[in-house]
Amino acid sequence: MSEISHSQRHQKLIEATKRIMTELDLTSLLQTLIDETCSVVGAERSTLFLIDADRGQLYSKVFLGSGIQEIRFAVDRGLAGYVARTGEIVNIADAYADPRFNREIDQQTGFHTQALLTMPIRNKDAHIIGVVQVLNKVGGGEFTANDVDELEAFSSLMAISIENALAYEKLHRTMKAFELFVPHKYLKRITRDGVERIRLGEAETCEASVLFLDIRSFTTLAEGLEPQEITGFLNDYLAEMNDIVQSHNGAIDKYLGDGFMAIFDHKHADDAVQAALDIQRHLIRFNKSRRAAGQKEILVGMGISSGFVVIGTVGSVSRMDSTSIGNPVSVAKRVETLTKLYHTRILISQSTFHALEDAGQYKIREVDSIRVKGRETPEVIYEVYDFDDTATVANKDNAYPFLLSGIAFYKAREWDKALLSLTRSLDSYPDDPVAARYMERCIFFKRNPPEANWDGIVSPDQENFLVYRVM
Repeated sequence: MSEISHSQRHQKLIEATKRIMTELDLTSLLQTLIDETCSVVGAERSTLFLIDADRGQLYSKVFLGSGIQEIRFAVDRGLAGYVARTGEIVNIADAYADPRFNREIDQQTGFHTQALLTMPIRNKDAHIIGVVQVLNKVGGGEFTANDVDELEAFSSLMAISIENALAYEKLHRTMKAFELFVPHKYLKRITRDGVERIRLGEAETCEASVLFLDIRSFTTLAEGLEPQEITGFLNDYLAEMNDIVQSHNGAIDKYLGDGFMAIFDHKHADDAVQAALDIQRHLIRFNKSRRAAGQKEILVGMGISSGFVVIGTVGSVSRMDSTSIGNPVSVAKRVETLTKLYHTRILISQSTFHALEDAGQYKIREVDSIRVKGRETPEVIYEVYDFDDTATVANKDNAYPFLLSGIAFYKAREWDKALLSLTRSLDSYPDDPVAARYMERCIFFKRNPPEANWDGIVSPDQENFLVYRVM
């Protein structure tokens, strides 16, 4: 070989090295390696097989005009399998004359192999991680000893780039798997060193809104369904809800059987409320199709609260999970349970109401007040009802001034005035469970006056007792 020719090949090897060392995507890297191998050696085609030790197979990605085709075969088959097992370099002039040649590859790709050079790809520890083949010398003839030397030198560089890409792919899979438990948008909050270095007890505080969702009467809904049908329905339904949450900059923190807890940390209060409204609007359309199919409707209740939450990792070194803790979490859960009491679909806490950029753009009405741990004053709970049909929205709007005055008189212990206002509220909106609930309270307390330090709040246990006594 002339000095010029040797210099040209050396330059090709340098240029090929530059191109392959910057590629971390495995599929793209394999295509680049195949192209560069042909250029370095002067072959019509090349094939690169990686070893899948778990399956005892060799596999390759063949790039065709219609897309990428993966080819797999047992490691004990063909010349590639022979080289993978023995570590030998095999250089033959006529592939079809060698019984070790696997003709199935040609049959699958439509290529006709003549000259064939097959070589193991060894990593820095001399372990075989793959096999490279170059097919048909450009211009005809067999591959030379110089071709063998060039390919052997290039295969060492191939091994480095392949192991880098495999490590990157493994890291990517790890991150994707961890995202099933920790929302991606919170990974960087929890650890600044990368998910692969995440440690137990790492945490970050942020201002957020927390949304709890629960499917109403799911046990009744699931009656008559097979277990696979129940889980299939839940997975499909929750996947759609997740899409809505994500479209409003939120993330589902954890699934809770037939519901979930989601966190919003951008324009958190508005994002959470908009997500809740879109979920209800989606359900209206979804239930229309279920009714047409003779199926039961799906109803959900949602509670939202806002404030500072701590997002971090808990558990043990061998079993870690993410969690979100803080006052908004416990309040949001409690508010969600109140949707059952008042037969409402979306309730928000006072903290969320005040965090909205413009509360006036929503249909909101006061519903109740609750005690919050660590606060002296009660927290007001509001219903958001923009998703209701036009008639219901109008009725709630018309009734609200009377409901509001009824609640004020109720808190002031003026039972008769409260009952009068609540009656007028029910005249405007006869189906209002909120006004009806306050009337029950007024009737009870008129007969059984509360203590002097009573602040207008009724606990869940008191509520059940109160309703029983009124009845």
